[in-house]
Amino acid sequence: MVRDYPGLCRRARDGGWAYEDLLRELLEAEITNRHQSTALRLLREARFPDIKTFDQLDWAALKGVSRPKLMELASREFIGRAEDAILETRFQIRIVFQ
Repeated sequence: MVRDYPGLCRRARDGGWAYEDLLRELLEAEITNRHQSTALRLLREARFPDIKTFDQLDWAALKGVSRPKLMELASREFIGRAEDAILETRFQIRIVFQ
C-alpha cells in the first residue's frame, strides 16, 4: 500500500474524491499487489524449469494443439458457463477444471 499511496493521494486530491473512495482504491491496490506477490512467490517455489507466456510459444512446434481452443481455455470463460474442461498430455497427466 505504501508504494501506491502517494500517487493515489494525488489523484484523490486532484479529482476531489471522498475519503471512502480513496480508502477503497488503496485497499483494492493492496489486494492486487498481494495477489501478484503471492503468484510470483508460488511460481518461484514451484521451481518450474522455464516459464513462458502464450506470446513466447512456438505454435508451429506444438503439433496437435489447437491454438484457438487453448486461448479459449486461458480466457477462463468456461468457468462462468459452468463447463468442465479436461486436458490430457502425452505424459498421461490430466488436468481437470470443474
